[in-house]
Amino acid sequence: MNSNGNYPTIYHFEASRGFRVVWLCEELDLKYDLVFRPGDQFGSLMALQEVLPGMPMAPVMGYAGELIVESGAIIDILLALHGDGHLVPSKTSNDFLFHTQWMHFAEGTALARMTQRRLSAMAAGIDVDQAPRGYDAANRNDGFEPIGAAAVFEFVEAFLSKHPYFGGAEFTAADIMMEYAMRVAKLVVWDDTNRFPNIAAWRKNVMARPAYARAVKASTFGELDDVGVPLHAPHPFARPA
Repeated sequence: MNSNGNYPTIYHFEASRGFRVVWLCEELDLKYDLVFRPGDQFGSLMALQEVLPGMPMAPVMGYAGELIVESGAIIDILLALHGDGHLVPSKTSNDFLFHTQWMHFAEGTALARMTQRRLSAMAAGIDVDQAPRGYDAANRNDGFEPIGAAAVFEFVEAFLSKHPYFGGAEFTAADIMMEYAMRVAKLVVWDDTNRFPNIAAWRKNVMARPAYARAVKASTFGELDDVGVPLHAPHPFARPA
């Protein structure tokens, strides 16, 4: 479906958030150009440096003569211009509230808390799985624990115990946003979200979608590990052997 004459060019590198945009385009059957150097993450990053020197990040979308960053913003734009109402619940339903929350939660809370945990552990010189819950568990007030990565996973698991998708009853773009966050948790904070039964069932369900398989094939090169990183690629946060 394409209700607008423009179509996106996606500047990407493997195992990045650019996968979200590729997956969305596959779900919408939207034509797109994908620019990256298969099997060469450094080369792809150098290409991004040439495209947008001040902000060489992935994804970058070329659209209507402009360059746009942020995977969530790119998804919002493509849904507004090409979605024809797909992958977004009706605005009159409670599912629209859920969908909107999780579209933002993926980066604003989930990945932000995971990254904070990782950086805090690095600053303390300890393994990330040894970091205390919350920001500073030793100094928290009794009865209150600041929100950290562990609380994120518990909150997600509780929601999925009542709803099959992050958009409520149906698969939406919120699931595309959240899939990356739940998948890379194993890389960033060494926590496999498949230990949560509802998250595991949801992940299996969304990864079985034909558009997901097409997106993986289009956006990666060679064999992948269990967090979607090509086996040839560097692992900056990998657990020591």
